[in-house]
Amino acid sequence: MISDKPIPIRLLPAERAKLEKMAEREQRSLASVSRLVLLRGLAVCERTKTLTS
Repeated sequence: MISDKPIPIRLLPAERAKLEKMAEREQRSLASVSRLVLLRGLAVCERTKTLTS
């Protein structure tokens, strides 16, 4: 997927390490795994109508 408007995000070192491990395990790029995690979290937020629970 190519986006003309990437969104940079700041992660703590431990958060990035977790994503890197997931990416390696899934044989995906870090960007791809980050997007999938975001989409899954977005679906949860939409379903529960909340951001933090």
